[in-house]
Amino acid sequence: MPYLIDGYNLLPTLGILHGRTGPQGLEKARLRMLGLLRGSLGTQATDATIVFDAAQAPPGAPAQQE
Repeated sequence: MPYLIDGYNLLPTLGILHGRTGPQGLEKARLRMLGLLRGSLGTQATDATIVFDAAQAPPGAPAQQE
């Protein structure tokens, strides 16, 4: 089954992100969440699309990442 996950909505729900943070803190939170999802979804992780849609992406952030 394919999954479509809104990353910025899931971060605070998982307790990974609390309040405001700078670009490095946000990047660490995203990477931590992706690791947790990879671990929990297992082989189904390839069926997951996680979207982080922000008004302004951090400088140097790729538009898309696998």
